[in-house]
Amino acid sequence: MKNLKALFKGVLSFFYFFFKNKNNFEIIDNLKYSNLFFGYYDVSSFDKSEDFLALHGQKSEEELDILIYNIKNKTFEVIDSTTAWNYQQGSRLMWFGDNEVIYNKYDREIKAYYSVVKNIENGKENRIPYPLQSLYNQKYLLSINYSHLTKMGTEYGYKSEDDSITLDSLIYVDLENENKAETLFKIKDCFDFLKGIYNNAEKLHFNHFLISPDGTYFIFIFRFYSNGLRKDNLFGFSFVDEKLELLIEDELISHCAWRGKDEFILWGIVNNVSGYYLYNVRTRLITLKLNIKDDGHPTFVSKDIIITDTYPNRVLCETLSLVNIESGQTSVLLKVRHPAFYNLNERCDLHPSISASKTKYQIDFINKGKRNVCIGDL
Repeated sequence: MKNLKALFKGVLSFFYFFFKNKNNFEIIDNLKYSNLFFGYYDVSSFDKSEDFLALHGQKSEEELDILIYNIKNKTFEVIDSTTAWNYQQGSRLMWFGDNEVIYNKYDREIKAYYSVVKNIENGKENRIPYPLQSLYNQKYLLSINYSHLTKMGTEYGYKSEDDSITLDSLIYVDLENENKAETLFKIKDCFDFLKGIYNNAEKLHFNHFLISPDGTYFIFIFRFYSNGLRKDNLFGFSFVDEKLELLIEDELISHCAWRGKDEFILWGIVNNVSGYYLYNVRTRLITLKLNIKDDGHPTFVSKDIIITDTYPNRVLCETLSLVNIESGQTSVLLKVRHPAFYNLNERCDLHPSISASKTKYQIDFINKGKRNVCIGDL
């Protein structure tokens, strides 16, 4: 039976691309690269004008090109390259302003990661001596140590060694004050906050930092293993109160998205109930909005509607949908096949991101044996 299932999945992997599409879409590829992709769902690949996309083109096992794609002319411009990346989040490439992008790089001489703000018109760049994890406008960024994530066995780390002293710290970098940096807290501070008793704790790390729309608060996931079991914890940090806050302890917590300055949605399993929950950081009220078993990467399109995806199901199908979190009404935008032979670290989640006008989406997906990009209308 196991061999039959494996054969079935193998056959499906030969037909791993199909669309059930209700709107216009465009598949973007570049034959120069073994993979073309953007990265994570929490930032947009579109610039403000929605005329350009920021993308990654993989040219070797170690290196990516940083690309600007002209949607109208269907042309690519290479503006830089980087060895600081992974398949899930790329180089944390994102738009910094109207004509600038920011992304992570690696300095081999000093063995340290850093970030670069690059003007796509004149090529001028500004080096920031800390790698980017999350950005608030052009005011500040949050930085973590990506080598530590690799050592902890996650798919979100980078491959090269980092000799910086920020191994276990969350760093705040003030972009309006000559990139002045300070440590807000350390990994151990998160562990000490927990109320439970966790024996043989190992592989402690934090990731997935999301800043609120007004920049006064951010959330993140703190994970570790206790007696071999993974423990997820959701934390927040208030710049107003200057304090770390434990929001959810020892429940399965996955992906989040802000709805406003006080509320965010998360997919998780809380008190053994899976689904999308709405969490208010001021009242600490958590409300189950959709009781569904499929984890996804949500982004709000309107007050009550999210765009989200699913992981491959038993027949290797990933689905992109618009979901009303109040009514549960779902509109499927497209479905794609994911090959069976990709491992955990190399898998290709759809990771939907949307344009500023919330009228267009972008996803990464597997097409003809490689990563491609798709953009479409909402």
